[in-house]
Amino acid sequence: MYLETIILVHTVLFSRIIAFPNLALNGSAIQSSVYRVYGPSRVIDGNRNQIFYGESCCHTAVGQSSAWWRLDLGYSAYIHRVVLYYRKDQPDRLKGYHLYISNSFKENNPNSGHECFHYPMSTNNPTIIQSKTCDWTGRYIVYYNKRDDLEAFVELCEVDVFGCYVGRYGSQCKSRCPVNCNNDTCSIWDGSCASCKEGFKGDRCDQVCDKGTYGINCSTSCTNCKNQSCDHRTGECPTEAGCKAGFHGSKCSKGCSANTYSENCQLQCHCLNGITCNDVNGQCPDGLCDPGWRSNTCSQKCEVGTYGPNCQNTCDNCKYTECNQSNGTCIHGCSAGWKGPKCEIRCEKGTYGPNCQDTCDNCKDTECNQFNGTCADGCSAGWKGSKCDMRCKNGTYGPNCQDTCDNCQETECNQFNGTCT
Repeated sequence: MYLETIILVHTVLFSRIIAFPNLALNGSAIQSSVYRVYGPSRVIDGNRNQIFYGESCCHTAVGQSSAWWRLDLGYSAYIHRVVLYYRKDQPDRLKGYHLYISNSFKENNPNSGHECFHYPMSTNNPTIIQSKTCDWTGRYIVYYNKRDDLEAFVELCEVDVFGCYVGRYGSQCKSRCPVNCNNDTCSIWDGSCASCKEGFKGDRCDQVCDKGTYGINCSTSCTNCKNQSCDHRTGECPTEAGCKAGFHGSKCSKGCSANTYSENCQLQCHCLNGITCNDVNGQCPDGLCDPGWRSNTCSQKCEVGTYGPNCQNTCDNCKYTECNQSNGTCIHGCSAGWKGPKCEIRCEKGTYGPNCQDTCDNCKDTECNQFNGTCADGCSAGWKGSKCDMRCKNGTYGPNCQDTCDNCQETECNQFNGTCT
């Protein structure tokens, strides 16, 4: 590979001399049109002869209002300086030219990218050797001229491009950029990185991020990781440590969603009407819980036999005292003497037992104990027993079967009124 070099003096803290190669000699060129045999490759053949008829210059077609010449370096490079050698006998045709650097090129839009330089349409003719400092990264160098009232030409005899391909620096670009430079880009002068890959810092990106920081140039903090410890590249918090209270996610960058709290947002709170709890300690506003929950964080279910907001209600009349902890409806039905979804309604007159499903029709005045069905004032005629559920035996009748019908034939009588049958 044939490389021509230029020696440049660069001052940072002190002066030093660095030789950069001429990258143009490795490139390929095209131009908007060709006059006769004066094609684009003549401009990158290493011959700086500016006498047009020495056959070292290019020439675009006549009669054009705009013209361009494009150099493709093959790869993206940091371009420090571009030197143009123009046709010696036509300096006025340099007026108005633009010099662009870009990473893409379209023939229908040649005047795009970073403008390194523009020479105005002044009355003074420019010098036929134009040396321009660009200090820009790109793959393509475009010389462009447009003249609305005059013909535009490209008559370049040579173009030198001094710099280094991306990833290289130093004299003759012999050194590789430090491995942790972001996008493999560093200063072509001293190899210092423009920015660092994730997880590293320092001029040469050779220092690992301090604890609690991560990412490009260690510019992001992971303060929400427990113990402020995270992966210096990705920022992910160690699984075994997790997140501080109030945060979750691999980087602990997400706040707890509604109704969750604590480390890694792993606990749930049940505040009244879905109001959000404190994402660190889980406390609900005013200490009010949704039905079925209790404690200052509303994270404990009601104990058996209680229900409702803060579990302040009891379901004593439910069978086994078990009820729905939110609304108090009884799971197994009612204890004796009660009815209704919550077993809060006493049995009506004449009924008793679980869910008031039994009747005490044989009690006097149909009045009985709502729980066990025992008759309060004895039995109606024809019945006996504590619940008046036993018929009078032969020979007896009346309330509680206390009367006898001994004088009836075969002592048989009506159990209710004693008439002989």
